[in-house]
Amino acid sequence: MDTQVQNLEAYIKTDEEQADWLNQLGYNWVHGNSNPGSRVNQISDSFENTNEEYRLEMNDTRNINMANKLDEILQNDSGQTYFCIVGSLHVVIDPSIPSELGGKKIRY
Repeated sequence: MDTQVQNLEAYIKTDEEQADWLNQLGYNWVHGNSNPGSRVNQISDSFENTNEEYRLEMNDTRNINMANKLDEILQNDSGQTYFCIVGSLHVVIDPSIPSELGGKKIRY
């Protein structure tokens, strides 16, 4: 809980900068920018230094569960097209939703 409170307090203090930061993160991910100073690497590195239990629950477990649910929905093969929106961090830190769905026949 302490980790979550600390993160929330940090986000509140930098509220004005968050939109620009998230735009840069998305741009870096879309363009495969994985140089050491990229936003993708910055967030991955800082997340690696976070409390392990928090990291596992906030990223790993959630991403694996979301990927499994998406796969379950798509396996119904209803012939429909689906549009899925997830938060940006769920696509940049492994295990990410795309990395979990990567072995399945899913276009994203």
